[in-house]
Amino acid sequence: MSLSYYLYNLLFILVSFILVPYFSIPFFTGRHYYSGIWQRLGFLPALGTARLRHKKSIWLIASSVGRVRAAVSILRELRKRDEDIKVVVSVTSKNSHDMAHQIFEEAEGIIYSPLDFPLIIRRVLRRLRPQLIVLMDTELWPNLLIWSSISDIPVMVANGRLSRRKTFWYRYLVGFLPQILSSVSIFGMQNKAGAERLSRLGVDKDLIEVTGNTKFDQAHSRAQSSSVDNITDLFPVDSSQKVFIAGSTHAEEEEFNLQVFDWVRAEYSDAVLIIAPWDLKRVPKIKSLLEKKGYKYLQRTHLDENKAKELRPFKGVIILDTLGELAEVYALGDAAFVGGTLVDHGGHNLLEPVAHGIPVFFGPYIENYLFCARLLEEAGVGNKVEDEDEMAVELMQLLEDEERCRKLKEKALEVISENKGASGANARQMISLL
Repeated sequence: MSLSYYLYNLLFILVSFILVPYFSIPFFTGRHYYSGIWQRLGFLPALGTARLRHKKSIWLIASSVGRVRAAVSILRELRKRDEDIKVVVSVTSKNSHDMAHQIFEEAEGIIYSPLDFPLIIRRVLRRLRPQLIVLMDTELWPNLLIWSSISDIPVMVANGRLSRRKTFWYRYLVGFLPQILSSVSIFGMQNKAGAERLSRLGVDKDLIEVTGNTKFDQAHSRAQSSSVDNITDLFPVDSSQKVFIAGSTHAEEEEFNLQVFDWVRAEYSDAVLIIAPWDLKRVPKIKSLLEKKGYKYLQRTHLDENKAKELRPFKGVIILDTLGELAEVYALGDAAFVGGTLVDHGGHNLLEPVAHGIPVFFGPYIENYLFCARLLEEAGVGNKVEDEDEMAVELMQLLEDEERCRKLKEKALEVISENKGASGANARQMISLL
């Protein structure tokens, strides 16, 4: 092992000690976090992990909510090709853990991802004994990759994405980056730009395949799901009302969209704004903002079919304070804004609203979805905006032109349809490694 490898592990230990007080609070105050901490230390539950000890077993690592969602369509494609494949999914956050339990019917078990430390990784590998490890996106954890290689377990990157920023940070692993990269058998990348950056880091081009973005498959699947038909009954909105949706918003983006919504309400007095914050912990702050500005509002968690029917047609703001519904709720909209794009976060899923045939607005910070953003802009269904006035003018012009809206809906659905297929390509690669 190189000196850089030992320095990495030393730094890991130092950071862990610094963070002990932070993790001690949930450790002693919540059973859910308590079990999560033990799993992160390599002490896994018997349920699911025992069933993974199988000749066709996969450990799939999907750290965030977005990666969990992106993995669903791949697992479904896997099961179509081979029903005997067993999968355990590991996640990082509580939100992704909750989401995985909601949508991963195909998984044998759902666990918290172990910390990237040699003793912990080795323990987990002995417990799971996977025949293949799949990393969603391009999260290259050094100890996981190195010890997987030592244990002769192939590793694949699925739905890989490599931004300029991530490429920059990976170069700091110069001492053992070649060893990390050589531990991966196949890189399935979303686009050519990511594939080229990976090649410049030293990966053999024969190990890289541009498979496309599984989020096109995911967006199409969720837009076609039966839950979309039921969503209209759960919201107090009539088909005649103009509905604007601000999805996955961060701090400051709610106020931005409220200013745009003022323009819409001036022309359409019965218009509705649905705000879906990226972090549900921010709901109290959004409520405070709405009260300060005098907006009438409802919370999704206070609505059911009877309540929605009683309040219909509601005029004002609805806060989507639930996890996992946004992709279906976009079906109610005439247009949408996707958050994480006015702040330096890199953006969230631009494809979910487009899969329902509605145009999408976003800010300049779209590094995570740069390829998708360019594709949507070229098709005329994506609009990058810099300020409230620009967005308000473009949105009003759109809402006033029904024929343009009809044509944009056709184009949006066409873009999604033409770019499907990445899930099948990734599933094919995975099967080839088993």
